[in-house]
Amino acid sequence: MSAATDALGRQLVDATKHDFPTWRPGTRAAHSHGIGAQGWFEASDVGAGRCRARHFSGDRVPVVVRFSNGSGERRERDRANDARGMAVKFFAGTPDETDLIAMSMPVFLVRTPQDFVEFSKIGVPVPAGRPPSRLRKLWNDLHLTPTPTPNPYNSPTGASSKAMMKWASEHPESRGPIGAIGSLVTPVSYARCAYYGVHTFVVRSSSGEPTAVRYAWAPVAGVRPADRTTAGLPENYLHQELRHRLARGPFEFTLQFLVPGSGDPIDDPTVALAHNSRNRLIAGRLVVTSLFEDGDGCEALSFNPLRLIDGIEPSADPILAARGRHAYPVSAADRGA
Repeated sequence: MSAATDALGRQLVDATKHDFPTWRPGTRAAHSHGIGAQGWFEASDVGAGRCRARHFSGDRVPVVVRFSNGSGERRERDRANDARGMAVKFFAGTPDETDLIAMSMPVFLVRTPQDFVEFSKIGVPVPAGRPPSRLRKLWNDLHLTPTPTPNPYNSPTGASSKAMMKWASEHPESRGPIGAIGSLVTPVSYARCAYYGVHTFVVRSSSGEPTAVRYAWAPVAGVRPADRTTAGLPENYLHQELRHRLARGPFEFTLQFLVPGSGDPIDDPTVALAHNSRNRLIAGRLVVTSLFEDGDGCEALSFNPLRLIDGIEPSADPILAARGRHAYPVSAADRGA
């Protein structure tokens, strides 16, 4: 089915755009504001032993990386308390490149494509609550009750917390992911943020032995949040910082494979599997060396979580199928990617 006639893909993409009133035609439905870099990936012995895909051969494989903010608004939102994205395209000498797509949340918000469409209806921004009045602050002081301090970087609009709580009460599987939204960190750098593939894949060794994995990119420099307590961060500080960082030299991530345990619901992206009792394999290292075409070269590229090559297979996760087979192709066709 072509992107033009893909009814589910169109429904998913339009639902996403609906959540961003300032979305502009010709841009991605989400993660619209990004910057491109390039470098190389080298699989570890463990990664090469578990996965026979060409980019896990152990040789250095060229990559293009797109770092992004989660919003579908094309304007810069580096200061926002938003999800961050890291999409990696590997050029391993195969007829087709292959992608890994990750974000700074370890889980997805809903379990089915239909729920995503319904959930998007409550994600449309509404005016945030007014700051407390002087009388309310005085009342709080007299009753030894703290008054929330306004954050200079918070948006004046946002999804209705009341609607979110109502959804969570009716959809228990979404409670953890909705809570994760509140724990999102505004990073000091794209290079100091951890990124997670929220879906399970099956990697196969050269002998065909399968291993179910969820992957994550861990920054070698460590995770570090930005200071959002005082004004001062430029709106585009993440792009500025990345340019300055790469001018000084490269930075690295390790690729980690988290192996689900017995009984883990590997086809459910609302369930986080990050736990000390599960095996975590170091599958390789990614070194980011420079900007890609001054940072703008990625904007014409399409990344897709189901752009896979021999050695990596999708799980039966319905959200993964909906994203890769329906939503991403329609979004790419919309902007001529």
